[in-house]
Amino acid sequence: MGIMLAALISGAILSSMVSSWESAKYLFMVNLRLTSYVSGMAPPIDGMTLSFSMTVLAIWALVALIISFYVFTKRDVY
Repeated sequence: MGIMLAALISGAILSSMVSSWESAKYLFMVNLRLTSYVSGMAPPIDGMTLSFSMTVLAIWALVALIISFYVFTKRDVY
């Protein structure tokens, strides 16, 4: 729970600090505020849409699943 809270807080700070970086919109923390798209607010970084944020989050989730599967099978935990 502490890691997720830290990710939410750092994402809010990060999106305001590095909004000029082109690569910042690919970080998962910046893409966590999906409700802002529904309410009509401006995206944190220009060029971001709801589908873009969902795609970035899906890719991050897939990478996390692949890494965790590799680590668990390497440690022989089933």
